[in-house]
Amino acid sequence: MYILERLSKFRFTSKFTPQKPKTGREKFEFLSGEDAWEKWCTLFPNETFAVEPKVDGMRHIIKIDLRGDEPKVKILTEDEQRDRAFLYPHCIKEIVKALRRKKIDRVILDGEMVEYQTEGKEVNNMQKLFPQLPREDLIPWITSKDKNIEKDGKVVRVLDDRFVVFNLYDILWVGDEPLVDYPYSERKETLDSLLNWDKLIHWKPVPTKWCRTRREVLDAVLWARTLKNSEGAMLKVGSAPYEWKKGRTKYLCKIKNFKELDVIVLDMHKVKGTKNTYNLICGVEVPKDRLEEVNPKKLVEYNGKNYMVIGTTYNVKGDFKKGDVVTVRFIRLRRYSQDGTYHLTWMFPQFVSKKVGKDVDTLDFALEIEKIGTGYFEKKREEQSEELPLCIYWMNPRICP
Repeated sequence: MYILERLSKFRFTSKFTPQKPKTGREKFEFLSGEDAWEKWCTLFPNETFAVEPKVDGMRHIIKIDLRGDEPKVKILTEDEQRDRAFLYPHCIKEIVKALRRKKIDRVILDGEMVEYQTEGKEVNNMQKLFPQLPREDLIPWITSKDKNIEKDGKVVRVLDDRFVVFNLYDILWVGDEPLVDYPYSERKETLDSLLNWDKLIHWKPVPTKWCRTRREVLDAVLWARTLKNSEGAMLKVGSAPYEWKKGRTKYLCKIKNFKELDVIVLDMHKVKGTKNTYNLICGVEVPKDRLEEVNPKKLVEYNGKNYMVIGTTYNVKGDFKKGDVVTVRFIRLRRYSQDGTYHLTWMFPQFVSKKVGKDVDTLDFALEIEKIGTGYFEKKREEQSEELPLCIYWMNPRICP
């Protein structure tokens, strides 16, 4: 057990920041299950780990108090603790009814709100059947003062919670009892058994696989990364408390489904006040027969070839020039259409390395990545085979069992 001391008293009315992994690349955020096992899991010998899909939504703490004539429900944002409950009438009605049926009068839940592109269908298991809205399109759910989103005096979107699912991964209170000091394994078991979730449309605990060995962790990470709408995997120490006072905890780590492109540097901007720190403007190659598809404002000709500008990298130190080929890592590509053409942009673009003698990735390859969204993507490698001689010990069970 890694609970060294009890946390200070947690109350139903306590204000707190939902816990997240501590910051630090290759310490609490990794690119692969192998790295997570070697650099994080091994810090907790003899532990059991929970592996879950990483939901790319809006984090909320949900407080429900059914003591009294009218239900008191708060759906609080993680940053400023703003109550957004007025936007979720259908979701609230469903969870209140389910809790009352089980005679549960108070709960605090932790999870991510996601809206799904269901083509107008309010159906069960939306998170398994339909793609989610990109995270940036979920921002109005935490900022808008009204369900009607206006632009230039016209309603351009209506926030409709019939197409929302709260993906839940923790429970901090039930009835009269705070649960933050209980190990995660017990909290998750309490959450999973709290209600008949299969019958609810708008509330779903995230699926969990429990692991002890390296092989189990690697298999579970691949499972979590490849689930629909997952942007990676979350790993949690089974015996860990909910560190509600700290916000950041060493008992969680995450693996993100980053993708990579080899792109050409088409321009660069020096960061003000630095000697050799730049933002690189990069693009992918566009074949001549595809030029009409691409937004002309995003096309650049260089050395007799055509490129589509995808975007600008975060700050990177080094010596660069126009025409360099660099690898950039990002979480996803998104397509924007205008007047019958389109262009792509990337999210969280991080410079990886400069490439020498490498070709620039093409528009077709970028579009292949765009289709995946935040899902898991791995570059296809050519299969290689080689015929090996028969082992001379194949008949000896002591050597070759």
